Amino acid sequence: MRITRRRRARLSSLALAAAALALVAGPATASVAAPKDLVPYGQLDCRSGPIEPGVYISILVIGNCWLTDFGTVQINGDFRVAHDAKFNGATNGTMIVDGNFYGGTNSIITLGCNVKSVGPPCMTNTPDVIDGFAYVDNALEVSMHSVTVHGDYLMIGEKDYSNNVDCSQLDLTGTPDYFTFEDGSVGGKFTYLGNHTCWMGLFRSHIKGTVSVSANLTNTTIPGIAFDSPEIASNVIGGKLSCFNNFPPPTFGDSHGKPNIAKMGKTGQCKKL
Repeated sequence: MRITRRRRARLSSLALAAAALALVAGPATASVAAPKDLVPYGQLDCRSGPIEPGVYISILVIGNCWLTDFGTVQINGDFRVAHDAKFNGATNGTMIVDGNFYGGTNSIITLGCNVKSVGPPCMTNTPDVIDGFAYVDNALEVSMHSVTVHGDYLMIGEKDYSNNVDCSQLDLTGTPDYFTFEDGSVGGKFTYLGNHTCWMGLFRSHIKGTVSVSANLTNTTIPGIAFDSPEIASNVIGGKLSCFNNFPPPTFGDSHGKPNIAKMGKTGQCKKL
């Protein structure tokens, strides 16, 4: 089940109902150059509020921060979301990271807009770019749409650090925290490893290297979510699609997506996807 604007209300009500019962009992694109008239800034430690359009040396999010609904944020170095911090980049604004993208334990991260898969407030498909790699460990949520990552995309979890398999922890939209990468591209390898989350997806993306989905746990108890994840469909993969030791096993779910194209073959639990 893809978590889109059409699904958010139903998924949220199911998750809240489950919590109450428990208490009782989307081809690679080129980098987009930032406008030359952007305001130059230095390093930014964002504790709260919007990140204004402009050019930054680096940005560290240590509270609850977001992109504005217009303009471009260009970062000449790295972008980091600290432990327990929140970053909302699912706006009509654009982010270009010349360095790497990092996220820490219990962080909640969204980046990129896509009109079809996200919907309002997204009014355009934003050309967000990460020139380096994206590495996030033990996050509660990483949701990216229409994002180009030129390096590797690595979402790594460890048992008991960040766990939302029961779907009880919600983001600012009222949707259970989850992982998805949709309508984007990755120039290196793509990895989902050891994440314990409500739901997980990979759709309509171009991955140049190998896709590895292993040892992830997603929900098996809530009607409408259970056993419908990880959903992997309609991707074009230059290397192998390898899936092992996921519970439940990867599926097309109800995405109505097309079989994945993996030029080096499909193995393990994804052999028939």
